[in-house]
Amino acid sequence: MKFTRRDTMAIGGAAALTTILPSLSSAAIPVNELIMGVTGGADAASTGISLTAPEIAENGNTVPISVEAPGAVVITIMAAGNPLPGVAKFKFG
Repeated sequence: MKFTRRDTMAIGGAAALTTILPSLSSAAIPVNELIMGVTGGADAASTGISLTAPEIAENGNTVPISVEAPGAVVITIMAAGNPLPGVAKFKFG
């Protein structure tokens, strides 16, 4: 069987991914540590915030959510069940 350049690149890319992926999952930051880093140790606000999300998402790659937090300067979205829980960060103003 002849290997083309494209085949060689695909095999090399797959090999690189298999060596990188285990290190990414082992480097996951616990959600509590992530929250402490975002808030600087202060308590996160729990009033005046509205979060809407489905209980079960059909596709975990695209989960529709809406957040309302009047006067918020920064909104950080985290998913505790993810290996890398930091999902998104939005800065306003």
